[in-house]
Amino acid sequence: MSRDYVKVRGLSVSYLRAGTLRKDRFQALTKVSFEIEHNECFALVGESGSGKSTVARALLGLTRIDEGTARIGSFTVPGLDARQWREFRREVQVVFQDPYLSLNPRLSVGTLIEEPLIIHGVARAERRERVADVVRRVRLEPELLAGRPAQLSGGQRQRVCIARALVLRPRLLIADEPVSALDLSVQASIIDLLAELKEETGLTLLFISHDLELVQFIADRIGVLYGGRLIEVGSAAEVMEDPLHPYTKSLLAAVPGRLTSAVSQAPSALPPRSAPSNTGCPYGTNCSLTDMKCQYSGPPLVMATPTHRVACYKAQAEKPPTTIAPVEGPLHGG
Repeated sequence: MSRDYVKVRGLSVSYLRAGTLRKDRFQALTKVSFEIEHNECFALVGESGSGKSTVARALLGLTRIDEGTARIGSFTVPGLDARQWREFRREVQVVFQDPYLSLNPRLSVGTLIEEPLIIHGVARAERRERVADVVRRVRLEPELLAGRPAQLSGGQRQRVCIARALVLRPRLLIADEPVSALDLSVQASIIDLLAELKEETGLTLLFISHDLELVQFIADRIGVLYGGRLIEVGSAAEVMEDPLHPYTKSLLAAVPGRLTSAVSQAPSALPPRSAPSNTGCPYGTNCSLTDMKCQYSGPPLVMATPTHRVACYKAQAEKPPTTIAPVEGPLHGG
């Protein structure tokens, strides 16, 4: 029986360009496929515009999916009716980037945390118990419940957002850049909190970030996005210590003086960027290793090791793939 709780297959999303004709669309995601096991933290990383947040919005039903499907537990997106969406919202919750914009400033902290339970019809006595439990779990002082969001620090506000998400006892938490708006010292405490909650509650976590150094402290596996395509997937140790794709190497090389010897061998550290290529390898216009094959034929995501996949002809030549990973195409049961 499959251990996968999340199974994404061939996810493609496009947006209409502002001020243009209906047919002029920007391709935000192209055939993205990945899995997340129960109680696993899978991190999606990449620079701004790579498609990370679009993945989150697609899984949450907040943006239209052009092609592909995502199975999350017993739910398959798209295709849910109104009743199923309501059940889905209890099982899948999200923490967004900016805690200042995520909370209604007119409501008390206690009401903000209790609100999801009211919406889903949880009895009052149980609501009190759940709020008290989640406040303890996220390490918020009970006396803060009577205050307003404006009276809290950035870290406290993000803890309130996490408490709101967890009070429904979801099975999947999508954390979309949850610490990027916070000070470095606060970031560490929030990452520690999420890791602790994952272990305590059996939570499955999709963690989205632009910071490769940060995700190593929480992720079990890492997927690297570039130009709306998944170009490398592996365990956190593999991606951090033995990156295979030139783009992943450049991301690591851009982290000043850190982490692994592999980054010193990167082709270049974040060279001036051209737009991702629409034909061939999306990174081809920026890669010093590119050749004619890269320009005209997009490399598939294949297995370099049983747990490490890469979409790069050069990396595949250096480390011949063991087998082609069946990660494209429609979703099947299992």
